[in-house]
Amino acid sequence: MHFMKRVFQSASVAGLALVLGLGGLVAFTPSAEASSFERLKNKGFKVGTFTRGKSGSRGWYLTNGSERYFCRFKGSTVYIGKTKMVIYTGPGREISMNRKAYEEKAGGPDPSIPMMRDLKAGRPEARLVGACVKQ
Repeated sequence: MHFMKRVFQSASVAGLALVLGLGGLVAFTPSAEASSFERLKNKGFKVGTFTRGKSGSRGWYLTNGSERYFCRFKGSTVYIGKTKMVIYTGPGREISMNRKAYEEKAGGPDPSIPMMRDLKAGRPEARLVGACVKQ
């Protein structure tokens, strides 16, 4: 019985040390500065072309002088012209599809799917833009 009591006491001390150590690690880890797409646009940030970020995900760089943010693309499907469309996976991989075949199965064009020309021109709808992280 005395042996078990010592085991539990040492386990609780080790657990407490682990929790305090992890808490200290989290407290001193530099956090990335984030902002919203709309807030950055309202501050005068210019939206760049649709591109791939450092992580490989798709999105846009927003710049204002020396400040620079990368805003992720929240969507997954994009129309390219009248006959092609692409789907982007989470890591940013591009999968091509036949737009006509998709629309036949879906019952027609989907107005919520953006056109690639708008994304490349830096004209994304706010609903398609995810978190913006300072670079």
